[in-house]
Amino acid sequence: MHDKTRSKLNILLVDDEPIILSSLSDVLSLHGYHSDTAQSGEEGIRKIEENSYDLIVTDLIMGSVDGLELLDRAHQIDTDIVVIIVTGYATIESALDAIRKGAYDYLVKPFEIQNFLLAIQRGAERRRLSTENRGLIADLQGKNEQLENALNELRMTQNRLLQSERKAAVMETVIAMKHEINNPLTAIMSKIQILQEKDANTPDHCMTRDLDTMKSLVHRICETLKKLDNIKEPVSTQYCNGISMLDISGSVSDSTPVS
Repeated sequence: MHDKTRSKLNILLVDDEPIILSSLSDVLSLHGYHSDTAQSGEEGIRKIEENSYDLIVTDLIMGSVDGLELLDRAHQIDTDIVVIIVTGYATIESALDAIRKGAYDYLVKPFEIQNFLLAIQRGAERRRLSTENRGLIADLQGKNEQLENALNELRMTQNRLLQSERKAAVMETVIAMKHEINNPLTAIMSKIQILQEKDANTPDHCMTRDLDTMKSLVHRICETLKKLDNIKEPVSTQYCNGISMLDISGSVSDSTPVS
């Protein structure tokens, strides 16, 4: 491990024996590590709550707050923090209990300095990998969010295109219907004019009235067709039976009066 990496590692040493704290702190400093110390479990918890640590080395048996309580509180604050338990009263049960509760390693006093440094080095690597993994997960979540936003935008674009295609289809239908209606209307108007001219020579009041009525109705149809020419956006009305129909009056431009 490079010295720069070691100097950036924040280590907390917790032990109720000052001589142990001093010795371990000197060893860490000699090998390029920065460490802070606490002489009780209560002081250790207070420092964990006030500062950010990567690795904690704590004695197991202390006063009212022991190493396992400190371990639990540390993981409540930071689930990735690495905790190494040391003790002079080692038992298999205490070691298993410490590991089960999340301790990274368990050292028995007196321990070889090289074993202590090896535990620190491995714990630092564990911390680095955990931090990198959390960063990758956060980055992945961010990219997933961006992808979801892009997919939502794509869905909205597809919906807009679909609506545009539907409107275009409606307009094409309107134009085709208008063409189909205009041709017979023109023929009807021609027939009416011919009949009216004939009726002028041989007056028939009933026939004249009927022709005027027919002409008025044809005029109304022509006015409706003119409205179709001025449609800007097709507007449909949804009925309770699920049927949608084109609303001509709602579709025409504001400048075109609707009668």
